[in-house]
Amino acid sequence: MIFSLLVSAVSNVFSSSPEKQVEIMVQDSASGLASVTQIGFQVGASPLFVSPEDVAFVLQSPDNTPQIYSFTQDNVACSSNDYGGFNNSTILRLGLAISDSGTFTFSKQLYSNFDPASMLILEDRQLNVFTDLRQSTYKISINQIGEINSRFYLHISYPPTLASSPAGCLNNDGIIMVTEDSSIVWSAIRVFDSASVMIAIDTNITGSFTFTGLPGGNYRVEFDYSVYTPQQNVFVDQHLLVAGLNVSNNHDFVMQNIQFYTAASNATQYVWDFGDGSTITGVANPTYFYIYPGVYTVKVNCSNNYGCMTESDTLMYIEVGTSVNTIDGNTVKIITDKNTIRVETDNVAADVYTYIIYDLQGQAIKTGPVSTPDLLVDMSNNASGVYVVAVRSNSASLAQKVVITH
Repeated sequence: MIFSLLVSAVSNVFSSSPEKQVEIMVQDSASGLASVTQIGFQVGASPLFVSPEDVAFVLQSPDNTPQIYSFTQDNVACSSNDYGGFNNSTILRLGLAISDSGTFTFSKQLYSNFDPASMLILEDRQLNVFTDLRQSTYKISINQIGEINSRFYLHISYPPTLASSPAGCLNNDGIIMVTEDSSIVWSAIRVFDSASVMIAIDTNITGSFTFTGLPGGNYRVEFDYSVYTPQQNVFVDQHLLVAGLNVSNNHDFVMQNIQFYTAASNATQYVWDFGDGSTITGVANPTYFYIYPGVYTVKVNCSNNYGCMTESDTLMYIEVGTSVNTIDGNTVKIITDKNTIRVETDNVAADVYTYIIYDLQGQAIKTGPVSTPDLLVDMSNNASGVYVVAVRSNSASLAQKVVITH
């Protein structure tokens, strides 16, 4: 005699709300009668039969309700089956008991707390048919009467896991690594960048694989299975160094503190060369002052622990704010203001004092008498750079370096 288990019979095991739950129903299309088997996955539970953790399947009577049940790992038929923690792909054998031939429909009643990319697939091994029960039902005519224990199997796949490998110094070789349940064949897997632009696609994918040649950034990976498209996000780090150097003031005076800043990203080591023979190592934002006037090229070399390196530079124009000297007991001041040289004197006769301006190659480019106590020499038509200003009398002279900027 065939007995029945009604849909209303619910195991006490499920009242404790296991971490993940599945309920599969089978229904007789002619009579509408149906029953449900319940499967739970909870850390600490045993996949073997343990009472009262699992409830053994018992044939009940009298009616013609089709009965569905699942098997524990040690092949005990259960109406409620707490199968243990879900940490890899699982294939559960299902049993079906029917009292008469007919058409029967398998459907999902509950699929709770699983990752969106975990497949729930019913396999009919007699017909070699696989059905995604999250998206549809499986309807089949069965002529066999009694218990059918080796035809139907429930596949619950483990979701894909994503990992990444950083992009290197050129920011063009990042990798997204996908580890998958080999029992699933995805119709397509797509990768989208942070702007939702698809940058890669592979089709008919199973098992583990990689997407390569990626710059650093945020990505979305979309998995297609029939009409189902779960998504996962992944971040690809990068080691690229982006150069940058800032300074508080590119035009300053000797003995004045100047603040330098690195604007390089991903840098961990810094080497500064201030152009006057001085270096500072290991400081991202040093403070420095110059002893002598001149034009200096400041460079900072930035690197990191991944072998990436970049260099930035800037020009510094350093001058003496006011120079006080004497010729024959008379005071002479040589002052620069960007593209003007000022020569200030006292008690000086025009026929006694002369100025000469030299470039760094020693060529005299301007000369003339110091005709007033406050002489201005226009250098706007001369290139920026370092010059030497000499003031001479019949018996003495003085010279000073200056910096001209525009």
